[in-house]
Amino acid sequence: MRWAAFSLKLKTMKICNPPHSRACGFTLVEVLVAVAIVAMAVTGILVAMMRQIDGTAYLRDKMFASYVAQNQMELALLANANTNKLPTDAFSGSEEIAGKKWYWQAQPKNIKQPGVTQLAITVSDVEGKDAPPLANLDVLLDIYHRTQP
Repeated sequence: MRWAAFSLKLKTMKICNPPHSRACGFTLVEVLVAVAIVAMAVTGILVAMMRQIDGTAYLRDKMFASYVAQNQMELALLANANTNKLPTDAFSGSEEIAGKKWYWQAQPKNIKQPGVTQLAITVSDVEGKDAPPLANLDVLLDIYHRTQP
């Protein structure tokens, strides 16, 4: 039974004895179509990889911007705890992390609770007030701390 199935397969296979026969191999058009399909597939894979690399760089920048915002939040909390004063005017500055300069702005916002101010901190990798922020952080500061003697 097995031998019959094997011999049937051999009968249906094309064997190319003459080297210049038209029945052997692929035509030029078939080869070009196959190469074009492979080229499009490889191009699609490369485009997807480049998008992934760009996304990774963006997430890295967002992470470092959030570090800068957290640093400024801690500095504001420490200044508030030591002086028991609330900021009234906006202030800004820059900080270097990971070999890149980051620009931050802190804007105090009055809220309805007396003795409490909300400080909105934004961080960007581009200098200027209208620069798109990579990180935003809000912190509440109050005047109810005891200063250390």
